[in-house]
Order: sequence, then structure tokens, then C-alpha cells
Amino acid sequence: MAEPQQVTIQVSADASASPADRAALAAQIIEFIRQRSEAGVGVRKQGRGFSNYEFPEYTKEYEDLKGQDNVDLTLSAEMLSSIEYFASKSRRGEITIGFKSGTKINAKVEGNQIGSYGRAPNPKKARRFLGMTKSELELIGAL
Repeated sequence: MAEPQQVTIQVSADASASPADRAALAAQIIEFIRQRSEAGVGVRKQGRGFSNYEFPEYTKEYEDLKGQDNVDLTLSAEMLSSIEYFASKSRRGEITIGFKSGTKINAKVEGNQIGSYGRAPNPKKARRFLGMTKSELELIGAL
């Protein structure tokens, strides 16, 4: 069973003061991640934060299946549209988003996050998209 694919993002305590503030900020973060992923850009863990990188190219077989070669994680649009905010795991200064454990979509996300796609993990094929860089958080006013 796939580990829950979730990330806790550190944000400003002021920007996330109330439960309503956290929910609104989570919605902004999720939308930003969707748009960035659709542009073919992901995040890598770097120290205590993240840095951006372009997603690895698709295999020729997958390009043929998808009918395009731009990497945007949107074959069915299910994965990016299923990112959830976990209010019960979030508190002032942090927002937790991701996918529920034990779901089919969580397993699909794990394949992308670690590059396994039903096989052994391969970091060279990973398309990590959960997380945000400091500059991205500053851009949406989360820091």
C-alpha cells in the first residue's frame, strides 16, 4: 500500500491565523501547484525547502498514448484535481495538502512522486509536484 502522499508547507502565522484563513490559503496553494504542474514544472526537496525543476520527459510510448509530448500530469486530469486540504492536520503556520492513504489516486501520485510507475523507484523519472518554493509562497502572500 502506498504511503499517504501529503506535504506540510510552512507559511506565515499571520496568513494562516484562523481556520478560514488556512482554508483560503490552502486553496491558493493547491491552485498554484496545479498551474505550475500543468506548465511542466515541479519541486525538489532542497534542505528544509524546495527548488523548482522541469519534469523529466515522457517515454515515447507514453507520448503516443497521450498524444502529446509536453509533460503536464494531465492525462485524465484526475490527479491534479484531487489534491486535498487536510484541515485536521493543519494549524497556524502550516498547511497540509495531498491525497488520502489507501486510495487509487494516492498510489498514482506516489508513482509520480518517486518515479516508480509500478516498478522500483527511479528518481530520474520522478515528477514531484507536492510542495512550494519560498519564492512561490512569497508570490501568493503566504510568507
